[in-house]
Amino acid sequence: MKTDTPFYRRTPPALFPCLLGLIGFALLWQKMPEFGAPLWIGEALGAIAFGLFGFTFVCYAVKLILRPSVVLDDLKIGPARGAVSAGSVCLMLLAALILPYDFRVAAVVWWAGLILQVVYLACVIATLRSVENMRATLTPVLLLPFVGFIVAAIAGPDLGYRTLCIAILVLASPLYFWISIESVLNAKTRGVEPPNRAGFAILLAPPSVYAVASYFIWDDGVFYFFWLTALIVALGLVPFIPWMVRGGFKPSWGAFTFPLTAFTMVMMLGVQAGIGMAVVPMAIGVVLSSVVVPFVVYKTFAAWGAGKLAEATKAAVA
Repeated sequence: MKTDTPFYRRTPPALFPCLLGLIGFALLWQKMPEFGAPLWIGEALGAIAFGLFGFTFVCYAVKLILRPSVVLDDLKIGPARGAVSAGSVCLMLLAALILPYDFRVAAVVWWAGLILQVVYLACVIATLRSVENMRATLTPVLLLPFVGFIVAAIAGPDLGYRTLCIAILVLASPLYFWISIESVLNAKTRGVEPPNRAGFAILLAPPSVYAVASYFIWDDGVFYFFWLTALIVALGLVPFIPWMVRGGFKPSWGAFTFPLTAFTMVMMLGVQAGIGMAVVPMAIGVVLSSVVVPFVVYKTFAAWGAGKLAEATKAAVA
C-alpha cells in the first residue's frame, strides 16, 4: 500500500465501537443533573460525541462512495463484522441524544440507523456464507450486527414506535442467547487471542439495553427483572476483566465502552425506580465510565491520527 494514501480512504471501522460508548456516555451525563450534576457537562459531551461521530461517519461514507465493495473487504476481518455495524447502531443511539432538541431530526437519524443496520446485516450474512465453519466463527462482536437493532428501543418509544420496538426486542432475544452461548463454547474449546478478548464485554450490552428499554415500555416488574439480569451478567464478567485486558490497550477495547455506559444507565434508572442497592453499582459505573470512555476514545483516535489504527486493525482501502 502506498504511504501517501489519504487517511479517509482507509477509515477503520474500529472507530465506531468507542464512538458508540461515547454517545452512551453523553446520554448518561445528560441524566446526571437529576442527581445534582451540572447540566453543561452532558451538553458538552453531547456536542463532542456528535462532532466526532459526524466526522468519522462522513470519512467512512466517502470511503464507501469511492469503492462500495470495500465494506465487504472490511467484514472479512472477524472483529470488524461488529465494528462496521456499530456505525449504524451509533445512529440509533444518537437519535436519543438529539431527541430533546429536535424531534424530526431525531426520527430521521433513527430511521437511517435502522435501515443501515439492515444493510450491514445483509453484508455480514453474505460474508459468513463463505466461511467454512460459521458456528466456529461466532464471537460476541456478532451481537452488534445481529442484535444491535435493540438499541433502537432506547429512543424509539419516545419517537412513537413503541410497537415496532417491542417486536425488535422480542425477535432479537433468541439471537442474543444463541450467539452468546456459541461464543462462550468457542472460547472454552478453541481459546481466544488477547486482541479479541475485550469483545466478550459486549455480552453485557443486550441485557442492559433491554433493561433501559423496559423502563420506558413495560411495567416495573419487567424492568426489575432486566435490571437484575444486567447486574448478574456484570458481576459474572468481573472475574474475567484481567483476562480481557491482558497485554494492555488494543483497538478492541472500544468494546468496553458502550456496555459500561449502558449498564451504568440501568443502575441509574434503578435508583430512580426506588431500588436502593442500585446506588453503589451506579456510582462505580459513573466513575469507571468517566475514566474508561475518555481514555479509550483518546487512544483510539490518537492511533488513527498517527496512521497506526488502520494497519493494526487491517482496515480495507477504498
